Parts: sequence; C-alpha cells; structure tokens
Amino acid sequence: MAARTLDPRNALLTLFPQVGYTLQRLKAHPVGTPHVAIFEGLRAEGLDVLTRELEIIDAQTEAQARVDMANSNLDAFAGRLAKAVLTLVNDDREHSFYVHYFRNKTLKEFKRPVLGAKLVSMRGWVRSLEESNLPTLHALAPELTALVQAADAAVQAREHAQATNRIFRYTGARAQWVDRVNAARKVLHGTLAQLPHQQLGLPPDFADQFFLKEQKREVTEEEETVASMQVTIARQREELAASELRLKELEEDAEAAKKAAEARAAKLAQLTELERVMQAMAKQHAALTEALDAEA
Repeated sequence: MAARTLDPRNALLTLFPQVGYTLQRLKAHPVGTPHVAIFEGLRAEGLDVLTRELEIIDAQTEAQARVDMANSNLDAFAGRLAKAVLTLVNDDREHSFYVHYFRNKTLKEFKRPVLGAKLVSMRGWVRSLEESNLPTLHALAPELTALVQAADAAVQAREHAQATNRIFRYTGARAQWVDRVNAARKVLHGTLAQLPHQQLGLPPDFADQFFLKEQKREVTEEEETVASMQVTIARQREELAASELRLKELEEDAEAAKKAAEARAAKLAQLTELERVMQAMAKQHAALTEALDAEA
C-alpha cells in the first residue's frame, strides 16, 4: 500500500504530525538513516509554515475588527445624519432632501450591509455635505471624510489579508510545503517497499510502518486524557478556523457579484431616467419651435 496523499486543505495541525511521526520512525531504524535529513528539513520548514499561518490568521482577524469598527462608526454617523435631515424636512421621508441621502430605504435597511454599498453611498455624501449651505450639515463633512477614509483603509487591509491567505494556502508556502511532504513520502515509501524483497526478515508491510495512520478508532473514556482532549480540540479549532476563512471568501465573492449586479442595475436605471428626460426635453423643444414658428 502506497503512502496516502495528504490533502493540503486539511488543518496544519493534522498534517504536521505526519512528518514528525515518520522522522522518529526513521531515526529508530538503521535503514532510515539516509532519509532523516530530508524529514528533519521538512519538519523545520513545517514549523515555519505553521507560524506563518498563525500570523496570517491574526492579520485577517485584525483586519476584520477594523472593518467592523469602521462599519459601526458609519452606522452611528448615518443615524445622526438621518435625524438631522428629518428635522429639516419635518420627518418627511419622501422629501427629495431625505431621498437624496437614503433613497427609498429605511435607516435600518441602509445600515444592513457591512460597508459595501453603504460605504459607496456614504462616500458620495462627502461632497454633498461639503457643498451644503446648511451649517448643521456642512459641519458634518470633516467627520464623514475621516470615517470614509478609515473604512476604505480597513477594506483595503482586509482584502490584502485575504489575498495573502489565498496565495499562502493555494499556491504559496503552505501549498508548496505540503507538495514537498507528499513527494518525500512517496519517494520514501517506494524505497522502503523494496527492502522486504532484498532483505530477509522484513515484513511485507515494512514501509507502511513509517507512516502515521488515520486514527479512526474512537478513544474510550479510560484512554482519554486531558492532553489527548486538548490536542483534539486544537485540531478541531484549526479546522473550524480554516472553514470559517473559506466561508468568508465565498461570502466576499458573493457580495462582490451582488455589488456588480447592483451597480449595473443602477446604471440601467440612470440610463432609463436620462432617456425619459431627453424625450421630455425633445417634446418641449418641438413645442417651443412650433410656437415660435407660429408667432413668426
């Protein structure tokens, strides 16, 4: 039986022990000596990869915290602006002044997305507030400018952290390390599998003994220890973290597609409105021309 191929999508805490186990078995048997250096190098490299993964997870967590804080600050500002505008228009949410900022959405609906379309809308408010002749609104422009800049920086930091993670996991150091481990395992198994045919006394499954097998057997209460449970929880946490990161990537892709569709719909609506206005103006032009011709 050949050494199984390790799945690079699995948590590092489940992949890393595979190298350590093989290394210890190689050190314990004379035939393993020529291969020890290779697996010592893979183990050292694996520690570096594991450290890098923790750094990347930490960077993504920090970036998400910045996004959430920026989102909360923009929500608070939107609430204050809505109150100020409604005061000016006597709570008329259909007034063009209120619609200019919030369109046909309630404040709750406007706040719902985490940045995204909300940030795009509020970025457009900056100029409107800066050019407003109403002191209560004009005074809000500097604060919104700072909030939008902080939100833009937070989004950029999150996108950078997510891109770093994708490269690391799918083509970068993590993926490359798993590829090297799998290649070394295949070569080692192939070499060791030949020995039972060359040396008397070695069992047919000799090569398999150097590789950590999947633990499918359930641990009984008598065998279960604090240490074993800590290891289990640590592995499950890393697998959960990896799944959550993948879910976040899928959600970001879906949100990007949604924003693109919304942007296209908005442009189509603008085009339709522009065509309506042009048609109305054309009719007015024709009417005025006809009236002037009649007067002449």
